[in-house]
Amino acid sequence: MNEPSRAVLPPLVMRYLGASWLILFLVWLPFEDTSVIFPLMLALDLSVWLALRLWPFWSTLGDVVIAALAAGAWLAAVPIVTLGLMIFKGGLHGHGFPDFALSQFSYVLLAVPVCAVLGGLLGAIIYFIRQR
Repeated sequence: MNEPSRAVLPPLVMRYLGASWLILFLVWLPFEDTSVIFPLMLALDLSVWLALRLWPFWSTLGDVVIAALAAGAWLAAVPIVTLGLMIFKGGLHGHGFPDFALSQFSYVLLAVPVCAVLGGLLGAIIYFIRQR
């Protein structure tokens, strides 16, 4: 017999969410926005979408240490993806001044260890809640 799907959301909803992320990304690219908030929100949205997409993998993590490490790596990827989006947009615009200041890059980079620790704690908490 086929095992029932353990997906969080139906595939059609996931497609619509992915398409909406792509549309928001394409809308954001041409604007001369120097704030880090929108790339951070795009990175967080992409991270949540990938976590929902990989839910069958997340639900099979059997040890609290593995769950904490996986969630820590997942949340630490948010600032790294934010940096990638900032670099991509800066490279796409070919004008004489950068879209983002170096201090903004450094602030986002400094968030990586904080996000890793918070993600590890979140993964451990979710693991213990699921064990009840």
